[in-house]
Amino acid sequence: MHRASTTLPFTLLLLAAAWSTRGQAKLETIERILPGVWFRQGDLDQYGHCNNIVIEMKDYLVVVDANYPSGARALMADIAKISRKPVRYVFDTHHHGDHAYGNAVWTQAGATTIAYRGVTEEMRRFEPQRWQADAAKRKDVASLNRDTAEPPQLTFDEAPFAIDDGTRRVEFHHFGWAHTRGDGFAYLPKEQVLCTGDAVTNGPYNGMGDGYAENWPKVVARARELKVKHVLPAHGPAGGPEILEGEQRFLETIYSAVHRQVMAGKNLDDLVELNNGQPARAKLALPDSVKHWVGSFYPGQIRDIYDEITQGKPFAAGAIHIPRLTKAPVLDGDLREWRELAFNDGEWDMARLRQSPWYDPRINRLTRHGSEPGTADDLRARYYMAWDDEYLYLGAEVHDNVNDVTDPSHEPKRWYYKDAICWFIEAPRDGKSEKFGEGDNAFCFVADTRKPDYGAWWRHGAPGRTYVEEPIPGGASTYTLKMTGTGGSFVLEARVRMAAVFGPASRAWRAPRTGDVWGLEIVHTDPDGGDYGGHFLLYGRGDDDATWTSATLTGAITPVERREK
Repeated sequence: MHRASTTLPFTLLLLAAAWSTRGQAKLETIERILPGVWFRQGDLDQYGHCNNIVIEMKDYLVVVDANYPSGARALMADIAKISRKPVRYVFDTHHHGDHAYGNAVWTQAGATTIAYRGVTEEMRRFEPQRWQADAAKRKDVASLNRDTAEPPQLTFDEAPFAIDDGTRRVEFHHFGWAHTRGDGFAYLPKEQVLCTGDAVTNGPYNGMGDGYAENWPKVVARARELKVKHVLPAHGPAGGPEILEGEQRFLETIYSAVHRQVMAGKNLDDLVELNNGQPARAKLALPDSVKHWVGSFYPGQIRDIYDEITQGKPFAAGAIHIPRLTKAPVLDGDLREWRELAFNDGEWDMARLRQSPWYDPRINRLTRHGSEPGTADDLRARYYMAWDDEYLYLGAEVHDNVNDVTDPSHEPKRWYYKDAICWFIEAPRDGKSEKFGEGDNAFCFVADTRKPDYGAWWRHGAPGRTYVEEPIPGGASTYTLKMTGTGGSFVLEARVRMAAVFGPASRAWRAPRTGDVWGLEIVHTDPDGGDYGGHFLLYGRGDDDATWTSATLTGAITPVERREK
């Protein structure tokens, strides 16, 4: 007996047992998982097909993933062998061709295609170029004689979206940006079945080209909060919760491994061997505990994660560059003097937040009163940032339907129970995971025109201390708050003397220079008479500074050029 195997953690033994069936899987064959639930593992290598799931309802069937056209037709033939019920709905887990290019085949057969709204938005970003590239090399795509991919017919942005006919309930979830911005999960709560799309695979299939590697394991963690017995991935064999656990571990391990090398000053060619500029062989080793997910994609995964860390990618998540001002503005509640010279990435509302990688409905939310306006009328805002040798400049233009600065259990530090905007800043960024430890700051401004003592608040760390709460020191901050229009709309214009706050917060602080990298999150609270109320979290996920987005100090910029007609 090889006694060493008995020392393996029980979880790894479960994983080994589950993964040992991989080579025995019957590709391109439909198999029953539970009564009324079938799984068909596609042959990715030969046909490019993803897996499909068929779910039986009382009078019809639901299919997970449209597949390529050839995969759709093959599945239709298999469905005819197991049920006479029609396929009414087909759920696209994301926009990639092996999951959505068969949409037209299904709709021509009478089905309705469904997806999270992000799938359609991804198609707008990447099509028709990807469709046309596939049509040039795949006969099944070319045979449809279309100029571009057919988008899903029915989309949702409130998750979960559910189908329930009284006999079975199917929920469609979106937990954030992982493999793509539009990743969707199908979940059967009674049967505890989770269909994961490419957000979770059972094997080395994690393509990261459209992904957000840092956020991906957090999405898997949210999916793991569901009660799950059966995991049906888009690639690799079916299994149980061990697939979710192993996938999350792999994603965390690979990201951490690359991040450590970047923080140590390593270049891409230290991590992978490049051939004509493309990653060909990995030089970075991962532990055996995650080797099930390591395969031919691995060198490219290292490159994608390296780019994400070093270049501020994924760019759509907000590559933040904070420009330098060459002339100090007057703080008069009118941002026109410097707003086009500052960082600003447009207007934010709840609909836009739902498309962001840091969206979590538990922390990005609005207050329910029973008779709400549209979400954009409830709260929307633009945020501005800039710097010079002495000051950090902060600004906001806010539309809010109610001004609420009353807290029944008032404490000076409870800015988050009032209408307020708070900039969380780690300066300098140190690559460690801390919660208001050394170098972490929050500059919080309450939307109260009386400008009480707590109206400009400073939460920060310091050497040996965390969560220090105090007003921004006298002389270190100046701000102007100007109410506009009706309701609670306002303009905020503020500046903070950096040496007076960043210096005490961190021993590593020095005068700012172009190229310095900070961490950034913006928290905008909006209780509207509620308790903790609603709030936006932008560029991060809370107090952990490792979740904050990198922000780079840059030189001055010029306003957008306006040309004569």
